[in-house]
Amino acid sequence: MAYHPQTDGLSERTIRSVVDTLCCCLDSTHEAWDEHLDAIELALNSSVSASTGLTPFEILYGENVRLPLTLPAATDAATSFLSRRETARLRAADAIQEAQLRQAAQINQHRRPANMTVGDLVWLSTKHLKLP
Repeated sequence: MAYHPQTDGLSERTIRSVVDTLCCCLDSTHEAWDEHLDAIELALNSSVSASTGLTPFEILYGENVRLPLTLPAATDAATSFLSRRETARLRAADAIQEAQLRQAAQINQHRRPANMTVGDLVWLSTKHLKLP
C-alpha cells in the first residue's frame, strides 16, 4: 500500500494496531492466535481515538459498549441467583462424591487381592496388543 497515494494510511495504521496487539497475545507455538480476535476487536473498538475523542462503538452506535466493569453493582435478584447457583453447585458436588463412593464399594465387592511379588510370572492377554 505504500506506493498507492490514494490511501490515507488509516487502514494501514489500523491493521498495524491489530497485528501489534495480536503479537502481544500469542504464545510460543503461535497456534491459537484466532482465539484472541474477539478480545482484540473489543479492546480496539472500545479505545478512544486521539483524533475524534470518541470510541468506534460510540461513533457507530451513539454510546460506548457496556463492559463488565462498567455494569452496575449486583442487584438483589442477581445476588439471589448467585446464592441459588452456589447452593446447587455444592449439592451436585456432594451427590457426585456419594455416587463415587457407592460405585467404588460396588466394584470392590468383586475384587480379590492380588498376591504377587516382584519376579512372579503372570499371563498377559495379547487380545488388544498390536504385535507383528
